Amino acid sequence: AADRAFNTALRTAGLPPPDTAGGAPPRLLPDTGGGSTLVCGGVTIRGIQPPARPELVPSNFSFFDSPAHTAVLERMLADWAAGHHMLLIGSQGVGKNKITDRMLQLLQAEREYMQLHRDTTVSALTQSASLEQGRLVWRDTPLVRAVEKGRVLVLDEADKASLEVVCVLRSLLEEGRLLLADGRAVTPQGSAPRPGTLTVHPHFRAIVLANRPGLPFLGNDFFRECGDVLSTHVVGPPSLSSELSLLRGFGPSVPNPLLSRVARLFRDLRALTADGHLAYPYSTREAVAIVRHLQAFPSDGLVGAADNVLAFDAQVPAAAAELTRLLRRHGIPVGGGPFRAQLAEEEPMPEMEPVEAWEIVA
Repeated sequence: AADRAFNTALRTAGLPPPDTAGGAPPRLLPDTGGGSTLVCGGVTIRGIQPPARPELVPSNFSFFDSPAHTAVLERMLADWAAGHHMLLIGSQGVGKNKITDRMLQLLQAEREYMQLHRDTTVSALTQSASLEQGRLVWRDTPLVRAVEKGRVLVLDEADKASLEVVCVLRSLLEEGRLLLADGRAVTPQGSAPRPGTLTVHPHFRAIVLANRPGLPFLGNDFFRECGDVLSTHVVGPPSLSSELSLLRGFGPSVPNPLLSRVARLFRDLRALTADGHLAYPYSTREAVAIVRHLQAFPSDGLVGAADNVLAFDAQVPAAAAELTRLLRRHGIPVGGGPFRAQLAEEEPMPEMEPVEAWEIVA
């Protein structure tokens, strides 16, 4: 509803709504300097070189290009070329991690990953303890390694962090300043090197991932606190055609009518969430889980595959009633009551009689 109101306001002001259709999938072309050139829509990034630590580049994951994800990826690459830190915000399961890993894979950029939570402290941002040969040893966290080595820091679940942690992150992303737990200080790019300081590497980049505020995630409004120092990209649920294109990649052997039924089912599930009938925002992650189940176990059918995803909400009477009505509307026989399929009586077809004949003369 908010998205529709926003687009209506843009049209009223004479501004075109944002383009979410997406163009051709990204392509890697050979470069004259021995590297590669990445082309995605209207964005071109040249001079991509092999990484010094290839094991840090995301590689072992499944990704299928879809128009919606390609549109987000193109906008992110434009901000990458401009040297901006980024914030990806959206409900869980819409593909924030996948899109980020895909971009870093295409750019051959080394990643340092760090997941925040409600118990993350300011000191835990910069140092972590480990037990080595019976001794407690303090090591730099991925955040410090990314700042020092010029890698990409991926901060996941940033909305779960406490306000004091968010303020410290803002200081690093906006001013390039941070006081480490061991007494060292991070200083901005171009600062004169001094003992006890760590200058931000020119290639350091941060990509922050956060869920939207409010129910059901109950996280902080990270955009309100840090949105003005980051280039923000909203990753929403894909359109019906875009989600269907994505599901075909994960279920190449699943019949197209079945994939279409799954895509339409999840479109209606999200509508129930937007109207307040369901608390959990069913996302592309759950749709992919159903298609993967159908790909691996086709004999289970859509009933068995959907049960694995929807079983939790089925324990809540009000939600179970809404789910039962929706699933039956899509031809999925679930629920405690009988599932009725009313068929018409069979009628024999009359004998075929020729009505007229046509002759084609060459």
